[in-house]
Amino acid sequence: MGFDDEYTGFEWAMFFIIGLPFILLILYTVFRVFRLLILEYFFGIKPFSEAFKPTPENVKYAFLVLGWHMSISEIDEMNHQTKYLFRYLQRLYPATPRIEYDSVLRLHTYHPDPVLVLKWFERALPEEKHIEVVDFLVDLAFYNDYLHPKEKSLIYMAGRILKIPEGEMRSLFEIRYQRQRERQQQRSSALNAVSQASKKETALKILGITEENPDFATVKKVYRNLAKKHHPDVYVGASNAEKKLAGERFASINKAYEYLEEILK
Repeated sequence: MGFDDEYTGFEWAMFFIIGLPFILLILYTVFRVFRLLILEYFFGIKPFSEAFKPTPENVKYAFLVLGWHMSISEIDEMNHQTKYLFRYLQRLYPATPRIEYDSVLRLHTYHPDPVLVLKWFERALPEEKHIEVVDFLVDLAFYNDYLHPKEKSLIYMAGRILKIPEGEMRSLFEIRYQRQRERQQQRSSALNAVSQASKKETALKILGITEENPDFATVKKVYRNLAKKHHPDVYVGASNAEKKLAGERFASINKAYEYLEEILK
């Protein structure tokens, strides 16, 4: 009896109805996971080359590479910033696969030069979309109310490559600075107006401490790091808007620390 004789026509039909879609699903999943490798090694299409089309997945990948370069510029905040980056991109591209943290850990070694990504954006996206790339970087940089010098450098480099007018660049920063000032004023007002328990919670939030009952040594260590990072001397060559924001941030940090010092010591 031959192999074909062992199966009825009905059984073969069920195989194609149930089994074939399952096999196709596996192949599709493999392609989605290893898409860039397949495109590069089998079709010669390298990421950010002329042949790398601006599909939603490719644009999301380009944003991810840029965002990862932004995240690693501030090691102390990298984990929080990366989570913010993932959420941000998932909102922009909900129909694309979710980003796994392990898959991006070495992105900066695969794509060490963000200039290539920015030049791809400049070629692949319509001119009116270029501002969205810079806006994305500014949003990511300001997520924690602190603009690291390396972040600022990457943003301005993006502005030059994407030919964003200087006035628009200043406007993007001024909007974020204004939002920061408003948040800091709200926090400062809250610290003066709420109960002692809430004051403690607000003060810990200002210092970025998530532990509910930290000891004073922990608070002091965090404060010293923040005071060094936000000290006005760091902003000697900065713009007036940056100096003003840094001064307000520094005062807010000191006020929160003084309150915690008083109740914890």
